[in-house]
Amino acid sequence: MSPVMQKTAAILFCTFPTLLTGQQILEWDAGGLPEVKLQTVQYRCYLPPDATFVRGVLVLIPGTHGDGRPLVNDRGWRSLAEKHHLAVVGCRFSDGDFALYQDDKKFVTCRSIEEAVRKFAEMSQHPEMARAPLAFWGMSAGSNLSARFCRFNPRRVLCFASSKGTRGPTRDKNGTEEIPMLFAVGAKDNSTWVENSLRNIASGVRKGAPWTLALHPEEGHGIGGSVTLARIYLDSIIQRRLAPPAEAGKTGRIKPVRRDDAWLGDPQTLKIFPFRDFPAAPSKGIYLPDEKTAIAWQKYLQG
Repeated sequence: MSPVMQKTAAILFCTFPTLLTGQQILEWDAGGLPEVKLQTVQYRCYLPPDATFVRGVLVLIPGTHGDGRPLVNDRGWRSLAEKHHLAVVGCRFSDGDFALYQDDKKFVTCRSIEEAVRKFAEMSQHPEMARAPLAFWGMSAGSNLSARFCRFNPRRVLCFASSKGTRGPTRDKNGTEEIPMLFAVGAKDNSTWVENSLRNIASGVRKGAPWTLALHPEEGHGIGGSVTLARIYLDSIIQRRLAPPAEAGKTGRIKPVRRDDAWLGDPQTLKIFPFRDFPAAPSKGIYLPDEKTAIAWQKYLQG
């Protein structure tokens, strides 16, 4: 069998359900994105066993030129997807300019992500997935691209968790400040990246954005323990924002964030409190959606 036929056979195999479990692993090769000088753009999708209705899509984007497709096999991400009836999409953006695709000033890469979700909706015969809300996790460049998607289509984003992005969130006034976001920043990372992130995060928080800063005193640019915190955070936010299945597929409606049942963390002492018990003005605290996330935030920063 020729190399081309072998590759084709492998892709076809992956696009059919695994009979023993009912799960689906789907592949889509988008080719390249010449507008952002990328030669390789590939996606992989995992749908949980016996998925009858896809309530949302979890998009995983690794660092510069990394391959996020294997992440859909990770037990932690799969567990999160199965709990909330989500599809998981792992992304690969590689072989080209390292800056253009993550800066994505014309939203070329963002549109490719949406096209991948539509393709997987067709392949899986889950039409509701084509318009389903999206949650993001991104590492470094993947964080920067996820932030750009929040700018591109904020009404579609459930939440976003960042591991060591280099600039934090966008500060555009277009709805991004309504999206719950977590930013795990390493204090020992590149000083310019840290300064950019902290400045942009603080700008949104001052305006009431539900953005969570986890500034780790000992970590640098490595992923560290940020993924564990990210999963707990995403779990909490998805549970609070995702509309019932009958609504999510038809309208894509995302419920607004409530603050009165949240927790707050003291960035200096790392003590955590229910919102109503915070000993200072709420604007001085770190937004934490629930007690479980608050404990995870505290543990991560004390670890």
